Amino acid sequence: MEQRHVLLVTLPVQGHINPSIQFATKLIKMGIHVTFVTSISARRRLADTNGLTFLGFSDGFDDGFKLCDDADKFMDAMRSNGSTALRGAIAAAAEEGLPVTCLVYTLLLPWATEVARELHIPSTLLWVQPATVLCIYYHYFNGFADEINEKSDNPGWKIEIPEAPPLLKTDLPSFLLPSSSSEALAAFKEQFDVLDAEPSKPKVFVNTFHSLEAEALASIDRYELIGVGPLIPSIRSYTYSSTYASHASTMQMEEKEASRL
Repeated sequence: MEQRHVLLVTLPVQGHINPSIQFATKLIKMGIHVTFVTSISARRRLADTNGLTFLGFSDGFDDGFKLCDDADKFMDAMRSNGSTALRGAIAAAAEEGLPVTCLVYTLLLPWATEVARELHIPSTLLWVQPATVLCIYYHYFNGFADEINEKSDNPGWKIEIPEAPPLLKTDLPSFLLPSSSSEALAAFKEQFDVLDAEPSKPKVFVNTFHSLEAEALASIDRYELIGVGPLIPSIRSYTYSSTYASHASTMQMEEKEASRL
């Protein structure tokens, strides 16, 4: 039987890395070989984990993304350098006799699935947020954008999205509000466009579990949402080094800036 090999690629921000590490650990326990791909700046802060192979690549910001850096240039560099790194990793794995059988990528990396499609490898999005948040984004891009843009500033305004309780403006992701940058919204729109371009019903791994968000997981006919959470570390499974912990405040600042994309 062929050894399953998952290439897992994530943005170098803590809110993506933490759940991705937990997901990788679950896969390893299932006997799946996992190569964890992220930028060099994040790789330097991650402790080695038994059974997990790490691959760092230069995203052009090897000292980490700073508040003064250009967010658009950062994402463009991630796309260009990350795509090259994935192609190289996939080719190297095949030469070593351990070909990649699936590519899993986190939010805002739609170019990863383009690389997978180019090389005829199945790919799956790992949505690192709850299913309800995914549904809110989905319905924004499928019929609810006008109402949010035109009415969300009205006092007492609420919106009713399928399979979600009535939501106030303060309940919505800030990226969906009129005050958010258009670049950030465009990045999420591209993410859903890539999913919708899949020839068959795409699977999406979601950081939740069925008994918590059963209705949300079943609410989008276009996708097969699969709960794989909760992707949080337990005391026994916590795998981060003290070096990574000491940089937590820096990583949080980087994540805050990257979240504006």
